[in-house]
Amino acid sequence: MKRGKLSDPPSDTSSTPRTPKRTHECPECGKSFACRSLLLTHRKIHVGSGSSEGLEGEKSFSGKNSKDLRSSPTLKPYKCEECDLCFSKKSHLRTHQKIHTGEKPYECLECGKFFRQKATLRNHERIHTGEKPYKCWECGKSFSQNSGLWIHGKTHVGIKSYKCFECGKCFTQGSALRSHEKIHAGIKPYKCFECGKCFTYSSSLRSHQKTHRGEKNE
Repeated sequence: MKRGKLSDPPSDTSSTPRTPKRTHECPECGKSFACRSLLLTHRKIHVGSGSSEGLEGEKSFSGKNSKDLRSSPTLKPYKCEECDLCFSKKSHLRTHQKIHTGEKPYECLECGKFFRQKATLRNHERIHTGEKPYKCWECGKSFSQNSGLWIHGKTHVGIKSYKCFECGKCFTQGSALRSHEKIHAGIKPYKCFECGKCFTYSSSLRSHQKTHRGEKNE
């Protein structure tokens, strides 16, 4: 399933998030959304193809219309001599070449970790600052990474693109699918050091450990 890009929320996140009015209603099922992009993504469920096909005259979730999608591919004259990948800009090639050289010139002054790209460093620094500039227009929840907002957005539109081939159950996140697959594989990596009992999930282990401390599970 092709991933879309959720629109970035307003930069001012200092004020208390307010849940906006849900003015965009799905004509198929009546479900409402706060912004049009979420509605368009939701309607892909009814179309069944996972794309914008069937939504005549409307923009896709990525914000590009059908004419844009049919346009000719961008020329990529800059070629990496190591792996033959090509790039449209010389700056993109130089950034890519750091993978082969192992160069990581951007250092986090808080923890000393190094990164290949300045943008990656800025994203990492939000862990230390607690900054969460990406806000969900549907519920007001904020995230430090745009990718986190994108994953969260799928919970509102009902997209579950990760399917378990053992039982057919679907999940919003790949990490949730991998965690679920441990049940079928019989993997129990979380061990209680008090009694030796093993568990599939860390949350199950934490609940179990309360019994040793005499605590009651809520």
